[in-house]
Amino acid sequence: MRRLGVVLLLDSLDSTTVAALAACQGYELSAVTVCYGQAHRREIEAAKAVAEALGLRHRVVDVAFFKDLVLGTNAS
Repeated sequence: MRRLGVVLLLDSLDSTTVAALAACQGYELSAVTVCYGQAHRREIEAAKAVAEALGLRHRVVDVAFFKDLVLGTNAS
């Protein structure tokens, strides 16, 4: 039986450890990183590097538009 998993991958030691542990336990993982408009792209780049090192499929999901919703601005 296939063991599938999704990990929220940040640039943190916690998410990296969880991803590595799950991969070692035989899970076929996909990684998701959320781009929320953070000040530094290095967080996303670090998550991409971790995903690559662990051989994970990786997707960055851009949710920066939520800030516009909260602040009531309209970029369109």
